Amino acid sequence: MIKFNLLYLVILFLPTCSFASQISLNEINVYLNDIKTLQAEFEQRNNDNSVSHGVLFIKKPNKLRMEYEKPNNGLVLINNQLVTIFDSESNNLSQTFPLAKSPFRYLLSDLSIELTKIDINIYSEGSKTFVKVQNKDESYLGDITITFNSDPIILEKWVLVNSFNEKVEVELKNILLGVKLKNNLFNMAHELKKFKNNR
Repeated sequence: MIKFNLLYLVILFLPTCSFASQISLNEINVYLNDIKTLQAEFEQRNNDNSVSHGVLFIKKPNKLRMEYEKPNNGLVLINNQLVTIFDSESNNLSQTFPLAKSPFRYLLSDLSIELTKIDINIYSEGSKTFVKVQNKDESYLGDITITFNSDPIILEKWVLVNSFNEKVEVELKNILLGVKLKNNLFNMAHELKKFKNNR
């Protein structure tokens, strides 16, 4: 069984060291809105301290793909406002839930819309600025705390925690921004067919 949940995603953009004051929320939002596509390798530390590896693709708005390497061979897709987790070793080949239930959408959406639907707490420690995000209503599936370094602003890390206080951290390596990503990377019907054929 795959020991991960999309709601536990954590991403690390490796920054250069700097010491600066807290970044404003407006600066952070401008920075996030400027990220249109992203590709990176990742290492994910799960709540049980197991470690998963794979490749991450993001295409905004609201598209994400996480391919997990062996022994997991799992896949997480976000597209059409849905989150789908594929697990070839599970009795249920896939699980789907609305992206709107997850604060993770803060990193994938048009922030001019999302800021009306979420609560944000921003604070700093040394050169780091932290942004904690959760839905304004009680139907959320956890919260996300995003860490930024400054000068220049770099998205360094995020931690997603579910309602059971379980969390997972993911570090990114070899990050590429502005890459061309085809929409078929995020095609859920195609991936479902492929997972069924590989069972």
